Amino acid sequence: MPVSVLLLRQFPQFADWPDAPLQVLSERLELRRLTRRQVVLTGQDVGATLAWVIEGAIWLVDHSLDDRECVLGRYGPGEMLGELHAFGGSRSLPEGLGYMAAAAASIAVVSKEVLSELIAANPLIAQGIIRLMAERSCAHFRWRAILALPSAVERVIAVLEVLTGGETPLRTLPAGITQQEIAAYANTTRETVTRTMQRLQASGAVIREGSNWQINVEALARAREDVTPN
Repeated sequence: MPVSVLLLRQFPQFADWPDAPLQVLSERLELRRLTRRQVVLTGQDVGATLAWVIEGAIWLVDHSLDDRECVLGRYGPGEMLGELHAFGGSRSLPEGLGYMAAAAASIAVVSKEVLSELIAANPLIAQGIIRLMAERSCAHFRWRAILALPSAVERVIAVLEVLTGGETPLRTLPAGITQQEIAAYANTTRETVTRTMQRLQASGAVIREGSNWQINVEALARAREDVTPN
């Protein structure tokens, strides 16, 4: 099922695409609907297929040495999936690295062959994908650094800092992110996240407003200093 050019144009990644290749892409895309925790781009799709999130959210998932599921990224509408395996070389990536639907979602899938032909004829598209891969690499280093922190509480606090990134002193945790997901980012248990959030609420670093979580950046930084080993 093709995906409308008008829909694709809504996503920032396609802002610089010329009309002709975007029309070709829209006609070659295949829409797939996913259920929560469904694994994405598996089997023969790995390295041979790329996709864009149309709705919902997709996790980039790896596994720790104790086989605990770790989330290394969360991708929403308009964001690309599969570029690491298709263009980065599957053999150089961790064996367990893959994508999973965070909730019910839909993605638009295209073969690497089709996208490679469009890239070869349109250098602007290649530049956009190179920029995306560089940004993703920086993000992966950041998450790996968080996973290396010795304290689970410190990892939870660091995850909250990343997920609520911005310039304002009072930030909001994005809607739909659960304590279980925070636990997956921090390589810990949901119970540890719950205890940490309660502790942060008591200190004023985290404020619950209805279904939203407000993060006081300065108070959160002080809380992190309290648990960071000297």
